[in-house]
Amino acid sequence: MISLLVLAQLTIGSIALKPADYLDGRAIAGGTGAPVVMLTLTSSAAKRIATSGPVLLDGAAVVTRVTDGVIEIDGQPDFAAAKALADAMRGRYLGLPYAGAQAISAAVLAQTQASR
Repeated sequence: MISLLVLAQLTIGSIALKPADYLDGRAIAGGTGAPVVMLTLTSSAAKRIATSGPVLLDGAAVVTRVTDGVIEIDGQPDFAAAKALADAMRGRYLGLPYAGAQAISAAVLAQTQASR
């Protein structure tokens, strides 16, 4: 069995979060029903970002809400993409490609799936 690791880098101010900083990450329906990535931080990570600055995902600004150790990221095209991003943030790969800057290329993904 081949194991893949797909990471997405979220930076708040000057603080780069790591997969271990997240207690949970999932795709949910936001207030308008649109897909949103909801990430719950550990208490230590929540304290580190208490004085937050700009929020960047793979170096690009994203629309977010940061409240009481929970980060919501808007702008995902569908729930599959939101789930893939949540998994990538937590350092997990569950079969959905993450389309960000640090993603596995489509060719590598296709080759890996073909070899299973």
